[in-house]
Amino acid sequence: MLFDGEIEIAGEYRSSFGLWNVHEGADPFGQTVRDSIDFNKKLGSDSVQVHDEDAVVNINDLAPEQIITGAEALKAKLDEHGLTAEFVAPRLWEDPRTIDGGHTANDPKFRQYALDRSKRAINIADALGTDLIILWLAREGRHIREAKNSKVAVDRYETFRRIIDQ
Repeated sequence: MLFDGEIEIAGEYRSSFGLWNVHEGADPFGQTVRDSIDFNKKLGSDSVQVHDEDAVVNINDLAPEQIITGAEALKAKLDEHGLTAEFVAPRLWEDPRTIDGGHTANDPKFRQYALDRSKRAINIADALGTDLIILWLAREGRHIREAKNSKVAVDRYETFRRIIDQ
């Protein structure tokens, strides 16, 4: 409702940011756009959103125990700053095996890699104390017309969902 120019909003709201919002702003398709923001200063948010490799660098080169140890180190840093992890998302679109869609890849080895990487993200989320996982499909199969049968690709999502639900 509007009262004297102010908006009254019912409920309690929290603020979160993605760790990718406090780095230089580059992605695989562009250059840096800003200076890094020091994570160690108060940023005014309640929680952070992380990709698996934001939480644990070089995830593909680490044993499961090392991944958990890395995630626990981030959890300690978040706790120190009064932050929580809102969600974890597996970053699949930068690896050559999954750049055109890990869960819908034509090669079953690449689909298995995407599944394994997604399971690691679940373990990281558990270590960070969140039960939210985001599977960001924006770059999943961006060349679908040229590379994939769209019906088969959609069916592969259903297979992925059934495996994760187990």
